[in-house]
Amino acid sequence: MRATRVGEIQDRFWSRVDKSDPSGCWNWTGTVNMTGGGYGVIGGLLYGKRLAPKGRRLLAHRVSWIMANGDIPESDEYHGSVILHTCDNPLCVNPAHLVLGTQKANVHDMLQKKRNVPVRPVGTKSKRAKLTDEQVAEIRASDLGTVALAEKYGVGRHTIQRARYGRSYAEGEEASTLLAGPRVRTGLKGGSNPAAKLTDELVREIRSSSLSAAKWAEKLGISAEAVGMARRRKTYKHIP
Repeated sequence: MRATRVGEIQDRFWSRVDKSDPSGCWNWTGTVNMTGGGYGVIGGLLYGKRLAPKGRRLLAHRVSWIMANGDIPESDEYHGSVILHTCDNPLCVNPAHLVLGTQKANVHDMLQKKRNVPVRPVGTKSKRAKLTDEQVAEIRASDLGTVALAEKYGVGRHTIQRARYGRSYAEGEEASTLLAGPRVRTGLKGGSNPAAKLTDELVREIRSSSLSAAKWAEKLGISAEAVGMARRRKTYKHIP
């Protein structure tokens, strides 16, 4: 019978894991995110802390690494620190099969092992696509800011950001381009950077507001993580 959600993550985590092979993969038997690479996910508090926005779940293999090694260290890389599988099994949560790495290393490993084959139509080939190949190319070459581009193409700011920085519409280009890092490097800080998600004024408003990160994210068309990073001064550090 499926384990109920009672107690914190550490109290119920291992009841959702098959450890029948002590030295092999320990496969996650709980909920799986089929649209995000087939990784296990679990929600709730871990050791009294909420490590994901309310309503969002944590990746099970990251939880396993944290329980075995402590907090995942911060990284200056665009995607932050990631936890890699040495076994290439997304369901595995055996701490012995998990290593700390970067997204750059993850992409390099993916290319070496040819794991970058999409399992469903992506980008402009998807029926849900809002932009054409030509529009995506124009957006990536444009010097306009996110808001101006969103108005020009009649889409949300989040859609523009995902197209501009390769989080969507990635078919039609070599995955190895991800190894070069973010596409836009202007040297300008905060709202002066055309790639910025928030203006300096918005950052100040967010920091002084009691509105939740999730509500701000919905209002502005960006991720709750981006709001949280700005609020905690992990980004936009130049703003007092």
